[in-house]
Amino acid sequence: ISVASTKKGGMLTGTIANLSMHKEKTVFLDAYSGTAEITRLGTGDPQAQNTFDAPSAVLPSKTVADLSKGIRLPSSSVVSVRFPLP
Repeated sequence: ISVASTKKGGMLTGTIANLSMHKEKTVFLDAYSGTAEITRLGTGDPQAQNTFDAPSAVLPSKTVADLSKGIRLPSSSVVSVRFPLP
């Protein structure tokens, strides 16, 4: 797992990468327990790629999630978590 964060305009954005090629991970943010905007890029298949024949094989997906339940990170994925600072 690799993590980076930025703070801008009262919002915190954390970017979390699951570098494992085969294991899904779930992470919990102990400092914040509300909801957050989640943008996930990754299919769980480290060989997945966009091509001319399959231009939509890997696309970002956006959801709103309850952080108390954890953030699911498929293998070989990057997830952005955005929420207001308390």
